[in-house]
Amino acid sequence: MRVGRGKGLEAGAWLLSRVSVACAVTLTVCGWVAWTSREGTASRFGLLALGCLVTAAVAGRSGPDWRSVRPGDLLTAAILAACGGIAISTCVYVVVGFDGGLVGAFFESVAGVTTTATSVASDPEALGRGVLLWRAATQWLGGLGYLLLVVLVIPFLGLGDAPRRKVGAVAAGLIPGSKRARRLALTYGAAYSVLTLAGAVVFRIVGMGTFDAITYAATTISSGGFGNHAGSFGHFRDPAIEWAGAGGMLLAGMSMPLLVATFRGERSLLRSVELRAYLGIVVVSTLLVAGWRSTGNFDVDTVRSSAVAVTSMVSTTGHYAQSWGGWPESAQLVLLLLAGLGSMAGSVGGGFRIRRAMVVTRLVSRDVRKAIHPRRVVSVSVGEDVIGEELGSRIAGFQAMLLVVTSMTAFALAVAGADLLTSVSGAVSAVSTTGVGLGDLAPGRGGVGSLSWPGLLAIAAAAFVGRLEMYPVFGALVSAWVAVGRLARGVVARALAGLG
Repeated sequence: MRVGRGKGLEAGAWLLSRVSVACAVTLTVCGWVAWTSREGTASRFGLLALGCLVTAAVAGRSGPDWRSVRPGDLLTAAILAACGGIAISTCVYVVVGFDGGLVGAFFESVAGVTTTATSVASDPEALGRGVLLWRAATQWLGGLGYLLLVVLVIPFLGLGDAPRRKVGAVAAGLIPGSKRARRLALTYGAAYSVLTLAGAVVFRIVGMGTFDAITYAATTISSGGFGNHAGSFGHFRDPAIEWAGAGGMLLAGMSMPLLVATFRGERSLLRSVELRAYLGIVVVSTLLVAGWRSTGNFDVDTVRSSAVAVTSMVSTTGHYAQSWGGWPESAQLVLLLLAGLGSMAGSVGGGFRIRRAMVVTRLVSRDVRKAIHPRRVVSVSVGEDVIGEELGSRIAGFQAMLLVVTSMTAFALAVAGADLLTSVSGAVSAVSTTGVGLGDLAPGRGGVGSLSWPGLLAIAAAAFVGRLEMYPVFGALVSAWVAVGRLARGVVARALAGLG
């Protein structure tokens, strides 16, 4: 799909202005928190908020005519908005004096916007509450933006995982910027906010302080994984907090459209085949990991820490209760596979997606049966949805892009000096936006601090591409390649004409 340019830039500028306003409000709150905590960064947050308002005023002077915006323009707008958020966050970290330099500030910003649980800050508690709140807010806003992308933009373009008939029922006639689009955005934004508020209340009830409850809820429901403490949930040494964290991460991996439809009474939650598969994967994986760790002698603590690890990886959140670097290799392999598999379609989590895996599995089964009985007509379905050739081809294309990006990232990490286990797991966790992995990237190990700056940039690039569902970035690259080719042909043609 060709990525739009003119209208795409206008739509991107308009969207950037909204992102800037959201950042200005967030920075104002961060400044207030820094001031009440007697930190010296309050005035800096205020100046940054003012700069965001100026950016919003300049970028949002005139919005595009949404009726003339093409599907490709929306992809351009999504990329510009994500890049704008990363640029703003990088400026924030540089101005407030974030340790790590420009590369560290950029990496932390990418991890925030893409909701990836990896950080160059070895001791988050030393950052101050203002910066900690900003870190959590970038992941919460990044999760919200991604949610709107996967439930509104991607289906509108026909690039999602639903059959065309269902896409048409949801998105036919959906004009970006229209009342219907705004109503849907408000609906999902409200649901996302309610879940975050509920998570904060639960964390507060089970024993977290108010500040920790708010920030951990924001980074859990958004599948982000940033923590205020080096030990994540394990820092609190409280079983109730760990169980609450596992429940929040399980919720983050669920389909938001399914949750909204269930709340409205339009659909029964457990009628979803994908949800049943998701819950089954979590239960079975938890029992397997706990069993391998305890050699058959189950105890509550082992099951609980295993449940936290499993829900963390399958939802691609990245929070943890204890390091799994010393667990049996079979248990670690299960966690890595869960990170690659990912969460449900329509959730804020990342990864390949359970629905896509179900489609691929059924397509392979169909091909095997047709090889045995060539004349047999075999239909493929997932729940009530019949899987056609177009949808299968679309998912196969996504799978190919995922494998290419993961392989390139693993190679880049290996060239940057990482060992094989760290390279492979780092690539999988980066593309799925999980963040934590195996080897040096296991919780409690060296983390990304053990990587050189080329390795950091490789993980940041993979997380960015993975968070945008591949299509916008690959579409932009194809469009840029075509534009460069046309320019080169024009230059060559003029040179030949001059020689003649």
